[in-house]
Amino acid sequence: MRNPAMFPIVFPVLLPWLAGCGGDGDGDGCRQVIEGGHATEGAWNTMVDGDEDAMVGDPSAPDITSPTEGQVLSADDAAPRFTWTSPIASLGPGSPRTTLARSGMTRVAGPTLLESLVSLFEGTAWAHEHPVTGAVYYLQITVPGSDCEIRVITTELEWQVDDESWATMKGASGDISVQITSAYMQETRISEGPYRPAAPRTFRVGP
Repeated sequence: MRNPAMFPIVFPVLLPWLAGCGGDGDGDGCRQVIEGGHATEGAWNTMVDGDEDAMVGDPSAPDITSPTEGQVLSADDAAPRFTWTSPIASLGPGSPRTTLARSGMTRVAGPTLLESLVSLFEGTAWAHEHPVTGAVYYLQITVPGSDCEIRVITTELEWQVDDESWATMKGASGDISVQITSAYMQETRISEGPYRPAAPRTFRVGP
């Protein structure tokens, strides 16, 4: 512990986080975020923290290619694969845009309050995870009739719907909505974005 005098102040704040480490979900009773590619829970938390800064309708936002708008998927088919394109997918640590970000000319998200507090007790927040550098995509899938949205964090340009998620989608009582947000990260901190399409993609599952 770096500053023992801080313990009575920060411990009540950290207690829920410490109790939830290694558990299922994020304390809301819903399924834990689904990780794909090299994405981590720390990357997901960074995306959630940066949500209010998302640039909606920006040309750099990802574009979902499957499912298409209004598409009806057959419940009898195998679980689908969601795919998208992304202008920031080709960015690399040495690209001009990310170099500018590191120099401070573009927004670079600093550590969150929770990460800063946790770092009082650990050397680095999320020390048990590898740092994520590259394009990251956060999918939020709202299924009518379900109390929980399906949450996916991935570094890939596709997501193969798993059996549990497909079963949830097949039980939908109406149109399913997919919101996708992208960002480029440098060691799990946002250096480009976040970007989001102007409107979510909607589709449904039929007989």
